[in-house]
Amino acid sequence: MEHKSSASGAAVACSSCKSRSSDGVILSVCEHQLCRSCFETLPAANNVVLCPLCVRLSARCKSECAVFMMTLFTTQDIHGLSLPLLHLVTGFLTAAGQAELELAEALRHGGIVDGVKQTPGTAAAFAHYERSSNQGNAEATFKLSMLLMMGFNCGRPCDIPRSVKLLEAAMEAKYLPATSRYGQCVYHGICVKADPPRAVQIWQDGIEDPSSRLFYAVCQNAGLADVKQDRSAAKQHFERAHAELLQQASDPLVMYTIAEAHQFGFGVIVDYTKAAKWMLDAANAGHANAQRLLGENFAHGRGVRQSGTEAVKWFTASASQGHRIGQFRLAECFVEGKHGLRVNAARGMQLLRESAAQGYDEAVRLLNRLKG
Repeated sequence: MEHKSSASGAAVACSSCKSRSSDGVILSVCEHQLCRSCFETLPAANNVVLCPLCVRLSARCKSECAVFMMTLFTTQDIHGLSLPLLHLVTGFLTAAGQAELELAEALRHGGIVDGVKQTPGTAAAFAHYERSSNQGNAEATFKLSMLLMMGFNCGRPCDIPRSVKLLEAAMEAKYLPATSRYGQCVYHGICVKADPPRAVQIWQDGIEDPSSRLFYAVCQNAGLADVKQDRSAAKQHFERAHAELLQQASDPLVMYTIAEAHQFGFGVIVDYTKAAKWMLDAANAGHANAQRLLGENFAHGRGVRQSGTEAVKWFTASASQGHRIGQFRLAECFVEGKHGLRVNAARGMQLLRESAAQGYDEAVRLLNRLKG
C-alpha cells in the first residue's frame, strides 16, 4: 500500500472528518487520507486504532497502518509536526506488534485476510511473527521461537541457538507458556549452561502453565534437582496438568507434551501406543521433534509396528526442517546403512556437520570419530 504526504496545497477531503483543507494531507495509508488536525488527535491507548477507518478493515490493513505510523513517530521528519510524547509512541509500537501478530495467526491458521479465506500455513506467517516480535510482542516472540525450534513447516531451517534466546526473552517478558520450554533448555543444557535447580525454579515460577506444572511435578515426584520429594503433592500437580493439557490438545505443542508424558511416564503409566498416537498428530502438524521421536519409535517398534521405511520417512521429515536430532538420526542411517538405506558416507557426513553446527554433542562426537 502507498504511504505518502501531500505538500501540494490542494484541498483534499480527510477520510476521517470529511472536511477539505488547503493545509494538505499529512499521510495517505490504506487509501485513507488524514488532515493535519485528525492526525494530531489520534488516540494514545495501547490498542490504538491508528487509522480511523481501519477498525472496519482487515488485520493486514491495520498492520500496515501501524508500521507506517510507527515509522513516522520515530523519525524527526514529520513535516513540521511536533514529536508526540513517549507514551504515544509506545502505544503505536504496541499496536503495530499486535496487528502483526493477528495477521500472522490468520495466515497460519487459515483465517480471513482482506476478505479472503487463507490456506493454513506457517511459511507466510513467519515474517509477521518476526515483525511483531521485533516490536516487543512477547506472544509473537514465543511463537517465533517455537517455529525456529520445532519447524512446523515454516519454510525456515530450525535454529536452536536463536530459538533459545527468543524463549528467554519471552519468559523475561512474563509470557507464561515460555517457562516450560525455556526450563527444558536450562535443565538439559540446550544452548545454555545446564542448571537443573534453576530449571525447576523456572517451572515453579510458571506453574500456572500446565506444561511447567507437569515438568515440576516430575522433579517433585522423584526428588530431582534438589527438589524435596513429595509424591502426594506431585500427584495433584500431575492430575491438574493432564486435565488442563487435554483442554488445549488442539495445539501441536501440547500434543507433543502429552506424547512425552505417555512415552516417559510423566504422571501416567508408560504407554507407547498412546504416545505414538499423540506423536503422530504432532508430527503431521509439522512438529520436527515429534517427527524425530516418532521415527525412533518406528525404528524400535515402540507403540507401533516396527518399520525401517517409516523410521526413515520421519527422520527425513525432521531433518528436512533442519532439526538437529533429526539430522543426526538420518545421518546414522546413511553412515551405517540402517533401515534399508544404502550407505552414503558423503550425505551422512553433510547431515552430521549440519547437526554439529547447531551444537548437538552426539553429532560432534560421531563426526570426530569418523574423521579420526
